[in-house]
Amino acid sequence: MKPIKCYIGSSMANAERIRHQNEVVRALGYDVVSTSAVEPPDRPAMVAAAQDTKELMLSEVVVIDTTVPSSSGGLHSEIGLALASGKTLVIVGPQSNVFPLLAQRRSETWEQCEAWLRVYGEIRRVLG
Repeated sequence: MKPIKCYIGSSMANAERIRHQNEVVRALGYDVVSTSAVEPPDRPAMVAAAQDTKELMLSEVVVIDTTVPSSSGGLHSEIGLALASGKTLVIVGPQSNVFPLLAQRRSETWEQCEAWLRVYGEIRRVLG
């Protein structure tokens, strides 16, 4: 079975933490397709938006970290895109507006999210 594709979104101010989480999620057997935490921070906004949208749409699971508020509002767009396209949405951190209430999973910490991703991945592998 192919690895589950996972998109991880967060404020760019949280990029260092997300680079670490990308590795943790990969170790759980996921294919992390999001690249914004490793891209140069000065890339044009339209390029970043297009790349993030493409990567999110390729994924099955979308994890949005709200522990650091977004300065651009991009996290809200990513949440809306994930919900509208039927992705499995996981929120890590505080609720920033009403739409995260529609996520399949809300976790206060990354440790809780990792535990959920571990079980989700095992179930998907069993079911094929």
